[in-house]
Amino acid sequence: MKKNIVFVLLSHSCFALPLDSALINLLNIKSDTERVNQIYQSGFELRNKEPLSAMQYGKICVAEAKKTNSVKHLAKSYNLLGIMFYKKGDYAQALHYQKQALQLNISINYETGIGINYINLGNIYSELKHYYLSETCYLKAITIYNKLNNPLQLCRCLLNIGTLKQSLKLHTAALNQFREAYNAAVSINNIELISDCINNIGSNYIELNELDSAQYYLEKALKMRDFIGNQTEKTNSYNNLATLFILKKQFYTAHKYLQLSFQLSAAIEFTDGKIELYKNYANYYEAQNDFQNSIIWIKKYYQLRDSIINIEKDNHLENWVNEPLHEDLDKQQRYLFFIYGLIGGILSYFSLKLVVFIKKYLKKHEKK
Repeated sequence: MKKNIVFVLLSHSCFALPLDSALINLLNIKSDTERVNQIYQSGFELRNKEPLSAMQYGKICVAEAKKTNSVKHLAKSYNLLGIMFYKKGDYAQALHYQKQALQLNISINYETGIGINYINLGNIYSELKHYYLSETCYLKAITIYNKLNNPLQLCRCLLNIGTLKQSLKLHTAALNQFREAYNAAVSINNIELISDCINNIGSNYIELNELDSAQYYLEKALKMRDFIGNQTEKTNSYNNLATLFILKKQFYTAHKYLQLSFQLSAAIEFTDGKIELYKNYANYYEAQNDFQNSIIWIKKYYQLRDSIINIEKDNHLENWVNEPLHEDLDKQQRYLFFIYGLIGGILSYFSLKLVVFIKKYLKKHEKK
């Protein structure tokens, strides 16, 4: 927080949640940097299990980091807060904090942090459908983590690139990418990433209309997420399974998962989960020819989705969505234009030569 203890106390009063005993104990750690490290670690571990608490930890982490005069720790705290705004569906704020973290990490050449920021920026750009920017970020992260030999972050990159390919409807390529990520996750025995890979394989099978295979993977992923208490991703699992059973016309089971998603997304204030839920409810009623209820839910879907878009516009997201990557992208785009121009010039040259040759050939044969 901005002004030492005074700001901490004021900021605490604005949180919806009271401070828990664990957080109070962390705030009593004497070392400024160690206090930030512990608050960050605790908040990061809560990001999926208790996202509201994790958001609180993120805000306090930023406040404590500003006391340290440590660029590395401030960047770390911005990263956590950016993650939590991303999970909440507030992409403007998520982008704001991730870019601040990236700039700080670049200023001290902290490659591990830079790679993490690129992964998180890639996730945000993907949600905003800026796929070229998303891929650019993931590839930058892969370059860094290959250099650092970090299998955990490489696995996350592989998984995210698979999600990007699925968004672009490249389902076979996405499936291969998810399987590669799954093998990487198994090799490091990371249950959270294993469950994410399995879930994404299942959702990809829905897109391929292989519904029995989809059911196998989605139910397996849900069991794993339930085991580790991953609340935000359980909402995602409920929504995927609801989609699946709507397509299978098993409406009783579909409704069960819709209700579970409704309860959990409301409890943890998971906006993305609600958006997907509302769309699923519209599809659920439409599949049963109940168009009146379908229209009610599709209106709710557009209202909530548009509210997020309006927040992004109010934060002037479109004005700075390309920063600070724009210089790199401009160089790449200029290079591509040069290559395309060169190829075009060569083709034009040989096309002209071919036309001249044909004309000479025809004239020669006419004389004969």
